[in-house]
Amino acid sequence: MTLPGAPSIRRRFDVVAHLVLALACVLLFCWIHARWTTAAWRIPVFYTGDALFNLGLAQSLADGAPPWDIRDARLNAPFSGALNAYPLSEKLPHYLYGLLAAWMPPGVACNMAMLLAQLTAALGFLAAARLRGARAGPAAACALVFAFSHYLIFHTRGFVGLAYVGHVPFFFVLFDRLLNDVPPGRRVWQGGLALAALSACMSPYYGFFLLVLLGTAGAGAALRGEWRRVALPALLAATFLAVFALNQTNVILDRLREGENPAAVYRTFAHLNLWGLRLGDLVWPTAHVWEGWTRFAARCYFGPGTPITESRGAFLGLGGLLALLALGFTAVRALARRTGPRVPVEAGAAALTLAFALAGGLAHLLGSFGFLFLRCTNRYSIILLCLALLFLCRVPLARPGRMAVLGAALLLLLRGWELLPHAASAEESRSEIAGQVASDQAFAAALEAGLPAAACVFQLPVT
Repeated sequence: MTLPGAPSIRRRFDVVAHLVLALACVLLFCWIHARWTTAAWRIPVFYTGDALFNLGLAQSLADGAPPWDIRDARLNAPFSGALNAYPLSEKLPHYLYGLLAAWMPPGVACNMAMLLAQLTAALGFLAAARLRGARAGPAAACALVFAFSHYLIFHTRGFVGLAYVGHVPFFFVLFDRLLNDVPPGRRVWQGGLALAALSACMSPYYGFFLLVLLGTAGAGAALRGEWRRVALPALLAATFLAVFALNQTNVILDRLREGENPAAVYRTFAHLNLWGLRLGDLVWPTAHVWEGWTRFAARCYFGPGTPITESRGAFLGLGGLLALLALGFTAVRALARRTGPRVPVEAGAAALTLAFALAGGLAHLLGSFGFLFLRCTNRYSIILLCLALLFLCRVPLARPGRMAVLGAALLLLLRGWELLPHAASAEESRSEIAGQVASDQAFAAALEAGLPAAACVFQLPVT
């Protein structure tokens, strides 16, 4: 029985849940990075490597460089600081960063870009989990673990485009609808088209996995002879590819105008071995509050010759590993019983993720044919984490009661415990970065004083 007015009550509750979650994200961000004052917010959390490249790119985009011709003559870099030879697929997050840089001091813009990445990840996860039938409390707890995962904290330090994953949880809402809705309703069509177009403007690592899901759903319908159900996955895939091609207009025009630039996109087959996803990367940390775990990993996993590269961001954390174990156990039990609950759709999507991303998997096979665009498949660890947490808040923590509350609280406590080292070193890190920023400001002032007006300064490429 449904009580009168229940839908409106639920909508209000969802609004409250999202507002509370947003506040929790802001407070958690400030705690981890010791950003409680205005002066502290002016110091960027990360100030090295790719973080500098992204900050320079944001400054260029802040000056209004159009997406079909990304250059900024005001910077006086060679070739007007043109970035058209480099395929920048995730233009949307970078333009958002540029908008922040246009209205805020650089340090504040850098920190705000990080916070917005984690905030949208949390809010997107909560909305998707609610659409999957999860209760608000457990879904919000899992959303915080997702937004402040080891992966996102690692990638917000430089790879701004990779850090925006708020749309990824909706992949699996759509995947479930495509598999089970007969026929898919109007909202599925509308939401799917919006998601495909949005994904084409975000990191291609996530967008191309959406194509894998759409291809799986379409192939399954075709094998069953349900040809009408093939139409929507095909349309969504075509939409993604069309918007993605449109998003690369600047690269296409630059190649027609200037010719091929092999150095702009350097990919080799060896990169797939170096940055491919290994199961051990999910389990073993390079640094952790539990020092015994770190020492064991260094001695038995990294010590014997496993390279420590970007793949160290693939570590799932204790909560993520427990959620993935719960998903795997449930799937194996459902397969063994053959009756009762079906294999969770998250388990099928996780199997697809592993088949595609594991070193030696389908991405590796595609690379042997020359498709080397997705060389860092360790980045698909965030998809495994998303699936495991979506399942955890939907099934093990779905029933109301004390056990669900205790489970959600334990998940948050585990992640908070793992974040203690970040918070403990935040003050020292901030002081060190403040010194680096002051040194760079003095260096820039000396350059401006010693160079003539409109001097051409060689930069990499716009920083």
